[in-house]
Amino acid sequence: MKQWLPKGKTVDMYSGVGTIGLTIGGSDVTLVELDEHAVREMTQNISRLGSSASAVHAASEAALEHITTDATIILDPPRAGLHQHVIDRLIEQAPERIVYLSCNPVTQARDVELLAEVYGIRAHKGYNFFPCTPHIEHLVVLDKKA
Repeated sequence: MKQWLPKGKTVDMYSGVGTIGLTIGGSDVTLVELDEHAVREMTQNISRLGSSASAVHAASEAALEHITTDATIILDPPRAGLHQHVIDRLIEQAPERIVYLSCNPVTQARDVELLAEVYGIRAHKGYNFFPCTPHIEHLVVLDKKA
């Protein structure tokens, strides 16, 4: 995923304990997560790594102000996919790039279709992190259309 992140401001929505954003998000990263236990662990991870990342304890759909035109957005939502308010904000703000990892390619496809009025698929790849199960991870890199 790191190869798809340009230098600059990064916002990691649905960030969990910060695994993705803290390892590849660069020096200007904001991590948004609802689960209080994950945020507590994320805050400890920020401290352990000596990172200047910002932790936001909120549902992604309640922290929409962090989705801005000048940020690269990382998405790793739950199996249900993106909240409609997040999709609406992404379309409204139209950041140049979205890096969307999903554990449910069906809801990811639905979300990508909704974002298609502003975004095109730059790259995609499936990952079998869980052999002998029906679960895969799928990465889609979306770039704003010219």
